[in-house]
Amino acid sequence: MERRVTGRVSDLTLPEVRRILLTTMLGVIVLGLFVWMVSEVIIAAILGVVIAFYLRPVYEWFTRRTGSKALSAITTIVVVIVPVLALLVYAYVEFADVAAYVAANHRSIAAKIDDAVHRLPFMETANTFEWVQQVVREASNYGARIPAALQETIAEFSIGATIFLFTAFYILVDGAKIVAYVRGKIPPRYSELAGALEHNVRGVLYGAVYSTLVTQTLKSVILLVLFFLFQVPLAAMLAILSFVIGFFPIV
Repeated sequence: MERRVTGRVSDLTLPEVRRILLTTMLGVIVLGLFVWMVSEVIIAAILGVVIAFYLRPVYEWFTRRTGSKALSAITTIVVVIVPVLALLVYAYVEFADVAAYVAANHRSIAAKIDDAVHRLPFMETANTFEWVQQVVREASNYGARIPAALQETIAEFSIGATIFLFTAFYILVDGAKIVAYVRGKIPPRYSELAGALEHNVRGVLYGAVYSTLVTQTLKSVILLVLFFLFQVPLAAMLAILSFVIGFFPIV
């Protein structure tokens, strides 16, 4: 077999080798561009699969009480999505109000910041007002552009959100069939190893996500209380941001 393959390769002419290499390279480039174009859709589908598997206990709880897979899947998705959307809308409204306030009062804000800077050691006589005013003006302009940018992003986000919802619904309803299909493709001699691997991986993933969920929730609640006590602007939005950032190490 090796001699036949070697013979076939050795029989190729240099133009044929170049044509094969060029075709392969172009195919890889086209495939890479295609993956780059649909990367958001692929990421949305992967997130849908992951979220559906983690929400399966909730889905099974609803299924035992409703008896309908479709209704249970929709209810599970709504229970998770609606609070997230409510928090995002609240954060957007709060940020838009702060951006409008900064745009209307950037001079007074710059003056207060400059007074605070002058109270620092060795900064009593520093001429920082123009620099502070410029920084506040740039921050105001940047904040004013964010609501418009978010509105433009919503249209692009809708496609990924549709794929995410469809994938999560499909995995919740037919997850058992998918798992049975995958298990059926594994040779019987590897079934014990596959079962042990599935058990260990599931334990690690569930433990990582659920423990992070608990710790980040406690952290965000504590930060929210502190923000309200010290009257920090955008308290709720900062608490939500700290909750989301806490998941980055395991993503």
